[in-house]
Amino acid sequence: MANKKATRATPKKPQASKPRKEKPLFVKLYLFIYNMLSFAGWGYVLLLLLKTLVDTKGDYTKVYDNIRNELTIVQACATLEILHSLIGFVPSPVFTTTCQVFSRLFVSYFVLYYTNDPKTYQSPFLSLMVCAWSVTEVVRYLYYALNIFKIQVKLLTWIRYTFFYILYPVGASSECVLIYTAIPAIAKINQYLPYLCYAVLLSYVPFFPMLYMHMIKQRKHVLGGKKKKTQ
Repeated sequence: MANKKATRATPKKPQASKPRKEKPLFVKLYLFIYNMLSFAGWGYVLLLLLKTLVDTKGDYTKVYDNIRNELTIVQACATLEILHSLIGFVPSPVFTTTCQVFSRLFVSYFVLYYTNDPKTYQSPFLSLMVCAWSVTEVVRYLYYALNIFKIQVKLLTWIRYTFFYILYPVGASSECVLIYTAIPAIAKINQYLPYLCYAVLLSYVPFFPMLYMHMIKQRKHVLGGKKKKTQ
């Protein structure tokens, strides 16, 4: 009888993750300039917000009149982030980026700028929303700008992946309140437009938790990635 030799299956070596391709220099320079300009723009909006509240002794009804144009411009520039994600300039998920940018555009352009309802833009939630947006973006854009050239600032990284726990819920809830507040004024423009507002409000139910959980995962990856056991 022929002896059968047992063949041992050689264990497959885990494939190493492919390193990301280095971005061309012109892409790095473009993204650096974009992020720094956005950082400066949102910083200016935050400065105007704080200056208005100080000068008027906390009269939040005056805030939108003093930041209207600046807020509209910096938020318009954020639409480029969708393009950056689509063409691969940044690794951000296209869907998540689009959801976040769309919700802000809807509030800043349609609910505030187009509707132009005093009851809405004189609400205290306008100041809360702009403060949450501005602080988030000032930190985020500065973090991205430095990260392009692999400059790591531990405190900035911690702020970037910690402050969102409060800023994201404050921003999103303020957006929802402003959308709901503007519905009567929007109904005077067109009787069917309130249905669009209701649809946008409903979209926060699935999309906000998704965005929030995405940030929590990112935080664990960035701040908790080094806590691996070495035996």
